[in-house]
Amino acid sequence: MERPQTLSFWLSPWAVETDVQLYADFVNAVLAKHKRARLYDKYAPLKSLTDENVQQMIKERKLYVKRLFTTKDVITMVGINDDYTIMGALLLPPIDPDIVLPNEQRAFVKKQWKSYL
Repeated sequence: MERPQTLSFWLSPWAVETDVQLYADFVNAVLAKHKRARLYDKYAPLKSLTDENVQQMIKERKLYVKRLFTTKDVITMVGINDDYTIMGALLLPPIDPDIVLPNEQRAFVKKQWKSYL
């Protein structure tokens, strides 16, 4: 009996909303094309990634970055094409992370893809 093939997808903790949506669309396309493919969240099988799953992944990533931003002095987001450093809570005056982080993440994305735009 042939052993099943395994293909794993990983989504960066730095992923922004469009990255998460692209990831979900890609995974769902693979599942639609390859009917024998299976998706697991840890050990629980899933039929697809739903909008609810996508929103949860976005929320988790925002909380992760916000937690790092408020507890670390320097954060380096590691990307495929480049890295991006954010000066965190110890080097900035008290600023609401909900205001600063979206701008920093957009700058990170722009830096990642500048050679492709």
